[in-house]
Amino acid sequence: RKTFNSNHAKVRITNWIGNINNNDNYYISKRNYGLGQEEEEDEDAKEQGLQTIKIGIIGAGSTTRARHIPNLQALPGVQIKGICNRTRSVSESICKQFNIPEVFDYPIDLINDPEISGVLIGTWPYLHCPLTLACLQANKHVLCEARMAMNSHEAHEMYSAAQSKPDLVTQLVPSPYTLRVDSTIRRLLSSSFLGSSVFLIRARHHLNSYLSPSAPISWRQDFELSGLNSLSLGSLYESISRWCGPAKSVLAQSQVLVKTRPGWDSLHDKKKFNILEEFFQEQNQKFKFQFECFRRK
Repeated sequence: RKTFNSNHAKVRITNWIGNINNNDNYYISKRNYGLGQEEEEDEDAKEQGLQTIKIGIIGAGSTTRARHIPNLQALPGVQIKGICNRTRSVSESICKQFNIPEVFDYPIDLINDPEISGVLIGTWPYLHCPLTLACLQANKHVLCEARMAMNSHEAHEMYSAAQSKPDLVTQLVPSPYTLRVDSTIRRLLSSSFLGSSVFLIRARHHLNSYLSPSAPISWRQDFELSGLNSLSLGSLYESISRWCGPAKSVLAQSQVLVKTRPGWDSLHDKKKFNILEEFFQEQNQKFKFQFECFRRK
């Protein structure tokens, strides 16, 4: 499982960087895609004057530190320039651990850095929409962690903003649960292994941490932080849609079995961020957005 997760992270990071490379005058060695010839291509890149892709990261949680940062740093032609996390001390610790040169106190400073070409958003979902909009307004490529947004309105707003910037790569981290079996399942379905038609697919996902009433609350269980995302159901639907295409109808049932959990106060203490407001202008329209940055008061 560890090998699979690591390979999956490499695939999704390489895919995003590769797309940026196709859109801009950047250089990524074919070594990323297992094609070799790295020395010759490194020299070719220098001769052509192609520049390194510099990435900024907003929100370096456990997944970002375990997967995204190591795999970005493993790609030739890519440099992580800076980190903006909830506190400066944490950012400094991460930069020291991974030899990243710069700490940013505020997301807007990282986003507006002229040397940064792409931004990886690894925050909780309640910041995904405002940060994505800010990055696109600043003409930065975006790789945003799932869950996409707090609700449908934010998701449509992000999609519209991405469509208005066709020269930028705006990408979501894909649902990882079934990537290693997707091609096999599609092959079995296309060969009528399960019959000529599939009318119903039922998915269940159980986590031990949610079964215990004494387990502390997670941000995934807090609508203020995760939005209207029912735990892993959206991710599972994304996986299923890769097998069968989009559903014609969706039915959801829910039940709250544990009414309260410990840890609420400490969880929301992490949300005491400064408020920033910035105005951006594109095609004679002003977009005002407000977001809470990753620095405690």
